[in-house]
Amino acid sequence: MNYMNAIFSQLNPNLFFDMQRYHPEAWKYFTKFKEEVILEQVVANLEKGRKEELYRKDFSLKILARLRIEEIEMAMSPQYFSPNKYNLQEVQIQLLDHFTAFAH
Repeated sequence: MNYMNAIFSQLNPNLFFDMQRYHPEAWKYFTKFKEEVILEQVVANLEKGRKEELYRKDFSLKILARLRIEEIEMAMSPQYFSPNKYNLQEVQIQLLDHFTAFAH
């Protein structure tokens, strides 16, 4: 949680929207990285948590990993969480807290 807090305190969500809008090739590489690396890291974390009995065993690793990835992106979207109303860091911490509570 502390690590995620540090990351999201320094992250500007406009970076992703600008990349998508103005740099489609870079966005394509980022999307590929997200699908091939980040998603698998989340799956690996869930598998490790199961083995260490930190997470429940009765959920689909692939589905829950996909949900976590989409939660991260959704939290950065001004369509859902306007920066005028919500703090990105707070939204991400709340979603991560909810995610990890669900997994237990």
